Amino acid sequence: KLVAAYLDKAMELSGPGKSWAIAGRSEDKLRTIGDALTTCPPDIVPFDLADKDAVEKMVASSRVVINCAGPYSTQNGEALLGACAKQGKHYSDLCGETFWQHEMVEAYHDIAAKSGAKIVLGGGVDSIPSDLGTFLALKQLKGRKEGEEVRVTGVYTEYTGSISGGTLASGRAIRAAQKAGRISKERVRDPYILAPGTSGLDTSIGTLTGMPRKWKRQWDPRYGMLMDFFMAPINAPVVRRSLALRNQAGSVWYRECTSIGMWTRLLWTWLTRGFGYFVGEPILEAQARPGPPQVASGSRRFHHPRDRRYRLRNRQGQSLWPW
Repeated sequence: KLVAAYLDKAMELSGPGKSWAIAGRSEDKLRTIGDALTTCPPDIVPFDLADKDAVEKMVASSRVVINCAGPYSTQNGEALLGACAKQGKHYSDLCGETFWQHEMVEAYHDIAAKSGAKIVLGGGVDSIPSDLGTFLALKQLKGRKEGEEVRVTGVYTEYTGSISGGTLASGRAIRAAQKAGRISKERVRDPYILAPGTSGLDTSIGTLTGMPRKWKRQWDPRYGMLMDFFMAPINAPVVRRSLALRNQAGSVWYRECTSIGMWTRLLWTWLTRGFGYFVGEPILEAQARPGPPQVASGSRRFHHPRDRRYRLRNRQGQSLWPW
């Protein structure tokens, strides 16, 4: 519903010759959602992912597909992603199931490269702030020589919103995969699990987060106490895949954690907003701006040895994390 409401107001989808649709198993539910969208009403396409012919037909009629139906490892997400990869259609999802992402990379990377399809894994809160934030921070490094080593640390300092039912279901799917042996210990320790065969600066660390194996917490004068971040094992591999695709894995080191302040804000948000009622805002514009030497309150921050800091903000100058 949130994605549909956002797309309903997207200027890129309005005007003659442009159209979009919402699809799913229940036509009644689709029409209920569609009736609430009045700016740029979508077409309704009822179909089931278990119906291969219907999937192929739907993908053939599209240019870009956004899959919001998780957990992807249990809801036949491969059928949709695979059809897009084969037909050269662009695809994105909200997946946070790293083991499933690894399986899709192994199965469809070469196919998508040949067809011209752009497959974007983890195109939601996991892992756009980490992935796009790192890209923008590196882009701001003026005068950086090719191959010069850069270490990027993503420190999450704010929280808003809630953990959805889909997120909880994905967590259960991950635990089930671990029990079934679908994820080997070697894979869990491979920082480049989403870029098979890649060896980067942080390969030797042997963790998905990029933090040392036995690391729990440490004091930082800029952000206070730093701690493990429960989303880091999902976000960091996505960032490294992007680095590998841009041939930067050999010169950029990425790691991710959170400040204790985020946990404080998270608890306060949950207590004062009905335990996580959604209070975020849609994306308006993301840009990297050089930050002052002192630490401002709130933001998604990136820093590196040159001690330049960048914050993602919208047009009003407000922090964008999360939306």
